[in-house]
Amino acid sequence: YEYVMHIEDGIKLNYFDINLMFTEASAKNLDICQASLVGKNISHDQIRNIPNSDHRKTNFVEMRMPIFKMEFLKNTIYEILKNYFDGLGLTSGWGLDIHWSQYAIKNNLQILLQNKVQKTYIVFQNIKKNSFLEKNRRQ
Repeated sequence: YEYVMHIEDGIKLNYFDINLMFTEASAKNLDICQASLVGKNISHDQIRNIPNSDHRKTNFVEMRMPIFKMEFLKNTIYEILKNYFDGLGLTSGWGLDIHWSQYAIKNNLQILLQNKVQKTYIVFQNIKKNSFLEKNRRQ
């Protein structure tokens, strides 16, 4: 594969948009990209969708749905993870998106938000306490 995507379970996105993101990433030779966000659950304002814009450069791609060029992963992810976990003594992936974004910018890599594709993050609310999903999300 030329590109891979990590997608979180709370992302609302259709098949056509996923294909468009991969096509755009390849056409623009991007190292990291993601769709812009619409809706209420936007954790970082800089990834909010800008209407009437196809794409824009950014200094941040979040953890919820990055698309990585395989070459980027092969050449850099080990170094990023080693520095992140060993250097900081961390045991979770929280904040990892900040590190890969900083690495991309420091090394003049192509990092972009795709405004053509808009994603919505769904916060799971009103889930019964005994439901399968709720039990597994706590682990």
